Amino acid sequence: MLQTYAAVIALSAMLVGLLPARAEDTLRLACQGTATNRDYGGATGEGEPEPYSMGIVIDFTAQTVEGFRPIRAKIRTVTNAIVAFEGSEGGNLITHTISGLIHRVIGDMQATLTFRDKDTGTVRARISYDLQCRPAQRMF
Repeated sequence: MLQTYAAVIALSAMLVGLLPARAEDTLRLACQGTATNRDYGGATGEGEPEPYSMGIVIDFTAQTVEGFRPIRAKIRTVTNAIVAFEGSEGGNLITHTISGLIHRVIGDMQATLTFRDKDTGTVRARISYDLQCRPAQRMF
């Protein structure tokens, strides 16, 4: 009887090790790096990278990425390596669009935020983000 019980415990432990770990429902990230203005006011060109920091909230249940106001992006792809996201929000005059990806292992995030004239579709501004993210805790 004791041997059977020990065998069941060993088998249970082995099977639990095979089950995928449940991902956190919500992941809060503190990100730092640079933001570069790529296009502005119809002038095309590279701006100088400027220091930038921001908070990102990834909600795996709602399939959203928040932090690029006013846009709440939708998660498009989740793998063991990346979270890819995109979204857009239309205002009265400007449409904001975000697309990007976060590397889940090393924390790198690249994203592009584009501002377009709602009537003409002309790009008014484009900002590229190159950030390093790490898990964050709420302050209060």
